Amino acid sequence: MTTIATADEESTPSFTVVGIGASAGGLEAISELLAGIAPSSGMAFLVVQHLAPFRPSLLPAILSKRTSMAVIEAIDGMVIEIDHVYVIPPNTSMSIAQRCIRLQPRGETLGPPMPIDDLFDSLASDLGVDAIGVILSGNGSDGALGLQAIQGEGGITFAQDTVSARHSSMPRAAISLGCVDSVLAPRDIASEIARIGSYPKRALDQLELMGSATDPGDRSLRPLFRLLRRACNIDFTYYKRGTIQRRLSRRMALREMTSVVDYVALLGSDAAETLALGRDLLIRVTEFFRDPETFDALTRTVFPRLIGEQDTPAPIRIWVPGCASGEEVYSIAICLLEYLDERVSSTQIQFFGTDVSADALETARAGRYIENIARNVSPARLERFFVRDGDHYCINKSVRSLCTFARHNVATDPPFSRIDLISCRNLLIYLDPMLQRSVMPLFHYALAPDGVLMLGPSESVGTSSELFSVIPSVSSKLFGKKPRPGRPRMGLPASTVTPQTFISARPAPGGRETPTRAELLRREIDRMTLARYTPPSVLCDEELNVLEFRGDTSAYLVNPSGPPSSSLKRLARPEVFLAIDEAVRQARREATVIRRASLRLSTTGDAKNAALEVHPVQVADLPGRWYLIFFEAPGGGLNSLPQARRESLTSFVVHALRRGKGRPGHGAPGDRDLEIARLDAELEGSHRHLLAVLEEHERAREDLRASEEELLSSNEEFQSTNEELETAKEELQSVNEELTTTNDELRYRNHELKTANDEVARARDFSQAIVETMSEPLLVLEADLKITLANRAFYQTFQTSPDITIGTKLYALGNEQWNIPALRELLEELLPQRTSVRDYQITHEFPGIGLRTMQLSAMRIAWPAQALILLTIADVTQQHQAFGRLQSADQQKDEFLAMLAHELRNPLAAIRNGLQVWEREGADKETQKIARVGAQRQLDHEIRLVEDLLDVSRITRGIIVLKSEPIDLVETVRRAIEAMRPEFEDCQHEVTLAFPMGVLPIDGDAMRIEQIVTNLLGNAIKYTPPGGHIRISIERHLDDALLTVVDSGIGMTAELIPTIFDIFVQAERSLDRKAAGLGLGLALVHRLVGLHGGTVRAYSEGLNRGSKFVVRLPAMSRGTAAEEPDHVAIHSAPSLGAMRILVVDDNVDALESSAALLRIDGHDVQTARDGPAALLCVEQFSPEVVLLDIGLPGMDGYEVARRIRVMPDQHDTLLIAHSGYCEEVHLQRATQAGFDHHLIKPADLSQLSALVALCRERRVR
Repeated sequence: MTTIATADEESTPSFTVVGIGASAGGLEAISELLAGIAPSSGMAFLVVQHLAPFRPSLLPAILSKRTSMAVIEAIDGMVIEIDHVYVIPPNTSMSIAQRCIRLQPRGETLGPPMPIDDLFDSLASDLGVDAIGVILSGNGSDGALGLQAIQGEGGITFAQDTVSARHSSMPRAAISLGCVDSVLAPRDIASEIARIGSYPKRALDQLELMGSATDPGDRSLRPLFRLLRRACNIDFTYYKRGTIQRRLSRRMALREMTSVVDYVALLGSDAAETLALGRDLLIRVTEFFRDPETFDALTRTVFPRLIGEQDTPAPIRIWVPGCASGEEVYSIAICLLEYLDERVSSTQIQFFGTDVSADALETARAGRYIENIARNVSPARLERFFVRDGDHYCINKSVRSLCTFARHNVATDPPFSRIDLISCRNLLIYLDPMLQRSVMPLFHYALAPDGVLMLGPSESVGTSSELFSVIPSVSSKLFGKKPRPGRPRMGLPASTVTPQTFISARPAPGGRETPTRAELLRREIDRMTLARYTPPSVLCDEELNVLEFRGDTSAYLVNPSGPPSSSLKRLARPEVFLAIDEAVRQARREATVIRRASLRLSTTGDAKNAALEVHPVQVADLPGRWYLIFFEAPGGGLNSLPQARRESLTSFVVHALRRGKGRPGHGAPGDRDLEIARLDAELEGSHRHLLAVLEEHERAREDLRASEEELLSSNEEFQSTNEELETAKEELQSVNEELTTTNDELRYRNHELKTANDEVARARDFSQAIVETMSEPLLVLEADLKITLANRAFYQTFQTSPDITIGTKLYALGNEQWNIPALRELLEELLPQRTSVRDYQITHEFPGIGLRTMQLSAMRIAWPAQALILLTIADVTQQHQAFGRLQSADQQKDEFLAMLAHELRNPLAAIRNGLQVWEREGADKETQKIARVGAQRQLDHEIRLVEDLLDVSRITRGIIVLKSEPIDLVETVRRAIEAMRPEFEDCQHEVTLAFPMGVLPIDGDAMRIEQIVTNLLGNAIKYTPPGGHIRISIERHLDDALLTVVDSGIGMTAELIPTIFDIFVQAERSLDRKAAGLGLGLALVHRLVGLHGGTVRAYSEGLNRGSKFVVRLPAMSRGTAAEEPDHVAIHSAPSLGAMRILVVDDNVDALESSAALLRIDGHDVQTARDGPAALLCVEQFSPEVVLLDIGLPGMDGYEVARRIRVMPDQHDTLLIAHSGYCEEVHLQRATQAGFDHHLIKPADLSQLSALVALCRERRVR
């Protein structure tokens, strides 16, 4: 069950938490690792993979199929529980605090986001030794610095080996930092984690018990420190005990050991493990601009103090002890260069970076760092002070030339001098307080009078406050050097002292402070006393290394050939060393003065007798022990002095050691023994020496006897081996004959294989040619969706290349542009359930090519090694868009048809009402007249609607033909206005005309120009409220005639104006149809104006601000007069007598009403409802006029007309087509069939009467 931490909850019991980081190619590695972990491992796992920030993650669902542990997408505040896997959500940064998950939105960073580093850093600080970090496949270097932090806190680190990693950049980056304990395949990492998880805590408990002693030089760890000192030349005696405990526990866990004693024994025989432990103890956790507020303090406080405002500053020397891999040195250097700015060229700058780790110094000298530093270094600094080198950044020469790096131990090596700034941040926290007290005087000595010491936030000068004063600073630990009279005490703990310390730990001549008069007097008295009474002597440590010489020791010690040495084993004469070694051993056991008076010296051919005394020296406040060895010359010695004087000399040496904290004084007194005592002692020594030689001889005999037995045994084994070799030789001969036969067979098989390979190559080339010639992108995927083949069309379509594509998981390709939920559904859910999926469409925004609709088809095919997936990708964006436009047009059509039905029904309702009024007996004539006028008006409106539809259709199909001729635009517009006068009056509109004087000729179709004006005026009337104003103006502008219609109506929005001339577009479509119409008027205007070579524009300042339409038509030259068009008008003619008329129509109502109207006019009328009946009636009736419908059932009107024309005596019959088919093609067909005229339904009876009268007149003539 998921739990959220509260402030009252108790702390979670300690258990191991494993952080796993991966990027490209990491899904497979994470799955393999988790599959190898037992469900009850007792550990928790936090998984961070680089995910697309704004897409839902499927990682928890995928991983839950690979492990039996609970896999949960992390939630902020969730308490971490054992045997659970927590996965980072997209677009977040995950960390832990007090074993609770903390999530933060991924914010802006200086460099690319590093979510793995963020998690690992928090694991290191929150868990320490309970943290394990794992870096798996991925690009970049995310996680490397985080692993370094985990290792620095005692945790254990792993990286995936480069062989099994799909992308090895991330593991390589971590390995290059030297912060990876084991490099393994994911399944082996799982085994190691499981083993470490079950590792008992007994070893750590032992270490905690050892560390409970108050003495840092506790004997229980002395063997360990001695081994480390020999292997690494570094004494860790005064290292922080907690750090040693964590590092020992870590190394013991890696070596599967639970006993500290056994581990120390292992170190004695395994030099590599000793070096590894030494490297672990050296903390190398650092980064650029660590604690940014500290560097702000440098700029605000320290640099102004050291440099001031001088144009030519004094030389600046800065020392960074414990610099690790150099980031701190370079960070301070960059800050200083930024502060100096233009004064850099005139300033002498020296940076000294020192450390005891040679590996870390090599990195510092190279100045080459992984790209993760971008999260702490601003882009401006990267541009100015670094050079990009692949996936690394290198310090440029301007910074690198200022920095010197050297191996240096602050505990044993002499310090630098005249230093202006020492930055020793986070080094003292790893040192014991005693060693801290020893280091502080060294820093004091190294600093210039105005020098500054900068410490870490958890460090202070402690008991050395007499050496340093606090520099006020809000964010940093800054201390200034206090002036001190005399020479500072710089003693070191005894166990850290080496011979070189006593020789070279003096201050540089330039830095020596002037001694006082009392100090000079004391030194002179000491020198005189030691020269008068002290015999030759040496001071050495427990391992017989000479720390200081006193007097002339040439009779006892010599300078051997070869490299210089301070060991008495090489310096002492052979006869003298035997006595020294034995006496020192006895003095160590008995802790008392040991004398040897039986030395026999052979110098310049003379044999002389001498003596020596070994005095154990131990200082109360210093651990360890030294030995002061006095040499007694022949004829005199220490015995000649009183016992009190001898003891006082020894006390003098002890006092000198106390005063110098391990630095011996000068000289010691000696004595002289009686000759008999010397001879007895010499005899006793020779006797002991002889016994030792005999014992050594006996041991050598036993060793030789054992060696002889081993040689005999080895001889027997060699004999047996020889016999086995003879047998093997015979077997090899037989095998050789078999191999010869096999070789012949293989030769034949190789020929067959070559032939088969050639055929396979041809088949492959043929298949490759087919794939490459495909116009559609094609991918071949492995079962894990890794791309093994892509054709040219894929690379061209998605703008990629083979080196980026081949070998990459499909979802990771192109910055995860294929990590599409719909595609995942296809490949992970649909395809496994069937062998193929066809025409699966997805719509996605692809980088570089935009929003596209892709049609995918996938098929699984069996392959010998593994199953493969063929995936074809067809770009159907245009088809998809066309289908969308078709759907939109279809919807628009439906809406128009619905509106058309409404517009057609409205007039029919008025017509029907008028008919019902006529049928009512009680209606008076006035009422019947009103009904008749209304029905006629609605009928005319219906006819105009149909005409508009037909005109739009004709223009759209390009079949309309203009009858252009010179016309007067002014007169044409006047006629249109006159026709619209009743509508103006009905709406009470105020109409203003502004026409030019005279004629404005244009070349146009007068009827169509009137239609343009009528539609513009109708639009103005329709959208201008009653009482509104409409202004119509005409003017000539250069070579154009401008017609402008302005109204004070409802106006238009800016969004409507660009589409106002489209078909079916109206200002507002609603159920209120007072402004009746189909939205065709302005579309007709636009098209008719275009046919005349002109333009029309619409303008409006917004809703309720009126509208303006400007028509621009080409004007004729001013000298051209517009002729009055020769219109053939059809007027009503007086009746010329009854005529025989045949009416043919399949519509009974239309047939009977037309016949009735003609009979009222006095004509003899016959009717027919189809073609055959019409032909029969023509034979019998011999009509003079035939009014013939075209759309007849069976035989159409064209066929009827043709047959009438071939009938006898019917050549002069007037054939009039009466039909709703009114296109140009229909008119042409009517003429070809023999029709004389063509009337469009519904035809006005006056038009029919006029045609009949015209026909009669022509016949009369």
